[in-house]
Amino acid sequence: MPGDSAYISVVQWPDGMTEEERVAAVRSSVGLDDFAARALVRRGAPLVLRRVEEPGIEGALVDLERRGVVAFAASVSQLKAVKAARRVKRLFPAPGGYVCEMWKGEGEPLKHKDGFLLVRATLRNTTTRTTGSTDRTSVAAGYYVGGLAGAAFAASITGSPDRTTRTALTEILDVYLADGRCLRLDGDKLNFDVLGADKGITDRQNMTLLCDRLRSQMPGAMYDTAFETFACPPQIAREGVRYVGNASVRTRNDRAPFEFYSAWAFLLYRYLLTPGASVGG
Repeated sequence: MPGDSAYISVVQWPDGMTEEERVAAVRSSVGLDDFAARALVRRGAPLVLRRVEEPGIEGALVDLERRGVVAFAASVSQLKAVKAARRVKRLFPAPGGYVCEMWKGEGEPLKHKDGFLLVRATLRNTTTRTTGSTDRTSVAAGYYVGGLAGAAFAASITGSPDRTTRTALTEILDVYLADGRCLRLDGDKLNFDVLGADKGITDRQNMTLLCDRLRSQMPGAMYDTAFETFACPPQIAREGVRYVGNASVRTRNDRAPFEFYSAWAFLLYRYLLTPGASVGG
């Protein structure tokens, strides 16, 4: 699409390709410096290298492919075209699958034979509050991510800072069907009664049981658990810092990164499994 941009992604490195050769490929194709390129290639594939504006997308892909790298571009327009996940409230067993009661709108069928991709993750929402004696007397406007603002604030603290951290975990499973629909099983909002006597105490236990059950019922579906090690593009923020009086409040929330990753993974697997398909359509 004219004026579009895309996330240039590596699916697989060639066998025998050294780290130095991978770094050179990344620097040449998307223009990252040596430090950033090296940090990326050490994370393994698949991974996103960089967001590239049109008309540089085709050139970046050609550069990687001539080096034997399996690569693809997930454009912003394609990511936006991926159907939004619908959150499931409850599952009811039905012939050949389930009927899903949704939190909003009409219910939907979930047929075993339609399973295409399961994306499983544990999302973290962490808040760290650091307080100390400082000359700040008012709330600073906006949010900051590291850099000079963070350094200036740290320098203004005197005495021993007091730090408290709270972390909330959410178990999540996105179920993509062959027609592109996405049904989201969110442990914070899902009734696990469908597990019957196997139902456990924690969301993690129950989501693991439900995921294992769906995998056995959908043997043709791909299964992805790579979100935890995924290098999120810098445009998709995981962390932020705000300043309130003599305290800094640092947050890390995986929600936005997972939204990106889930749609990106869907495009990736459809690209791999459906040669010639329009991955955003």
